[in-house]
Amino acid sequence: MSSLLHPLLSLHGPAAYLLVAALVFGEAALFLGFIFPGETAIIYGGVLASQHHVSLIGMILLAVACATLGYTVGYEVGRHFGPFLLRHRPLAGRESVARTQAIVRRRGATAVFVGRFLPVVRALVPGVAGMSGVTYRHFQAVNIAGGVVWATGWTIAGFLVGNAYNHLLHDATTVSLAVAGLVVALVAVHLLRHRRGHRGEIRPARSTIDTTTGIIDNATIPIRDEESHMALQLGDVVPDFTADSTEGQINFHEYLGDGWGILFSHPRDFTPVCTTELGEVSRLKSEFDKRNVKVVGLSVDPVDSHKGWTSDIKDATGQELNFPLLGDPDHKVADLYGMIHPNASDTMTVRSVFVIGPDKKLKLEITYPASTGRNFEEILRVIDSLQLTAKYSVATPVNWKDGDDVIITTAVSDDDAKTRFPKGFTAVKPYLRYTPQPNR
Repeated sequence: MSSLLHPLLSLHGPAAYLLVAALVFGEAALFLGFIFPGETAIIYGGVLASQHHVSLIGMILLAVACATLGYTVGYEVGRHFGPFLLRHRPLAGRESVARTQAIVRRRGATAVFVGRFLPVVRALVPGVAGMSGVTYRHFQAVNIAGGVVWATGWTIAGFLVGNAYNHLLHDATTVSLAVAGLVVALVAVHLLRHRRGHRGEIRPARSTIDTTTGIIDNATIPIRDEESHMALQLGDVVPDFTADSTEGQINFHEYLGDGWGILFSHPRDFTPVCTTELGEVSRLKSEFDKRNVKVVGLSVDPVDSHKGWTSDIKDATGQELNFPLLGDPDHKVADLYGMIHPNASDTMTVRSVFVIGPDKKLKLEITYPASTGRNFEEILRVIDSLQLTAKYSVATPVNWKDGDDVIITTAVSDDDAKTRFPKGFTAVKPYLRYTPQPNR
């Protein structure tokens, strides 16, 4: 062991820089953080600087550059290949992947900065950010800031450790034992996480019902992480993507701009229910435009097939297709948004509807089976409610339609309500107060 570590601890010049650069870059870019934490590499660089084998300033600059570049590569890998990688080992079904996705979707760019300081998660954050809708501009801002703080801090820490324990560096046997212990610990942690990540997780269910006897019994339900970890939740930033459509290539977030958006999927081209739905959305296009809502459809068939289908849509419904219909033959977008439900069909998307706000966060998700056509008048009604409640401190009651009375939220006191809602209000209960729609 001494003969192995002596050359490492004696490295200087280009060889030392190259080794540290490769380890720091590789952790973020190539998912090596499960095996070799980046802090270890940077501390090692700081120790070499304390021994005057390399320049401290040079090592800091190198660490910052490699950490930032590694994150950038990781972001692009996730953006273009993320769904494919998450379906295969070693990432498929990992609990750490699911946790990282949840953090990034809820915290956006902030998670990229914080994730830089969390071992294991740090190796996943850039790729997950790339597939989860964090814009490149926001990503790079926190990437650079986090890289500077993280790399500078750990390099200086290594430099101080090297100075404080300088006499230990001359005892190769002591150092060998310490590093050997560290390596064994890291490998043990990695193997433990690996086993836990591929073990079927079992959670106690509240109850199950025997439909033949009506008896409710306690049971356990296996949770299939590989099917659930991609699920979007309300308030998540929706994944960004670039895809071909009947109106040319579309970058989704850029296409939506500062307005609202709807992404809705169809099982297949040249199918009866889908044909009627696309005709109806085309008929209602002006209503969506009034509400500043851009509509985007999706089918797993290619764009050439869509274009051939448009003539059938016009013949059957009397409507020209007047919004983009995405082609998704490789299921890239369908996987990002969880549109394929294997228990319904392994290949066709269900009838999903995603309503997206100007902040690119998910405001509403509705899922219909392939056999049931959607009611787009209802979707317009929901958009009216979402836009109204986003602007005013109100909620919409059961069966509400645009123009009906609304409910003042419980967070508004009676005194504040008199100021905010000059048309007055009727209190049925202290917590149930109706007022005329404020924007009418």
